[in-house]
Amino acid sequence: MLSSHGLTPTVMETLVLKLKNQEKIKAASNKKNVIVRFLHMNYVFWKYSKCTVLIFIDVFSTKAFFFAFFFGFFSYLLRIPYIPILRGGDLSKRIKKSPGLSRFLFRKSANNVVPSLFFKSKFAQNNFRTKYIPNFIEFDQYPFQQRKSSRPKLLWVRAFHEIYNPKMAVFVLYDLLKGNPNAGLTMVGPDKDGSQKLCMDLADDLGIAKQITFTGLLPKKEWISLADESDIFINTTHVDNMPVSIIEAMA
Repeated sequence: MLSSHGLTPTVMETLVLKLKNQEKIKAASNKKNVIVRFLHMNYVFWKYSKCTVLIFIDVFSTKAFFFAFFFGFFSYLLRIPYIPILRGGDLSKRIKKSPGLSRFLFRKSANNVVPSLFFKSKFAQNNFRTKYIPNFIEFDQYPFQQRKSSRPKLLWVRAFHEIYNPKMAVFVLYDLLKGNPNAGLTMVGPDKDGSQKLCMDLADDLGIAKQITFTGLLPKKEWISLADESDIFINTTHVDNMPVSIIEAMA
């Protein structure tokens, strides 16, 4: 629900918009500040807890994991069925770091939704039941372009954050330019932790700043159109969980 603050819409946000006219859905939160966000989530949770029949909880692998546990715990106490949707690409590590909280959250749930078969196998190793439901896109928004040959024009689409390793894309271009002087890179996405500035500085240091375009966050239609000008999509993340951007690139 943070797209109003210049961040990429999540799968859950897209799904809520798609289903809100068919089902009674309450979603939280659109608050960017972490504390205010948590308080707003609490407000929505307790206000509608008596009339709620099912709760979906996006589960990430860092600090937001504890938000998920909090609402899973109280959903269980209130006897409201809840389903965690496993988003965090580093959840396997989180399970090892917080085994007790993980067992409670994932074993007391009605089920656990995983968007990738890789995560399904990882959760099976911990005896957590799962339901595989892949992330979705609306294919009619992605016109297919037949490429009979590939130019060294790279496209990177993700939020600029350390865990997504955006500097690797800059290094890839640097190496590619050694044999392909016409190579170029377009990097699309909002800056979340200062990584975009680090990438710009790195490009300057390597002398390839003119070969890289930083667009910032773009509306989906704009970056889909931009993708027509690129032939190779690269994904550089340290951790991942079948992100929508990969599915969009394949489309």
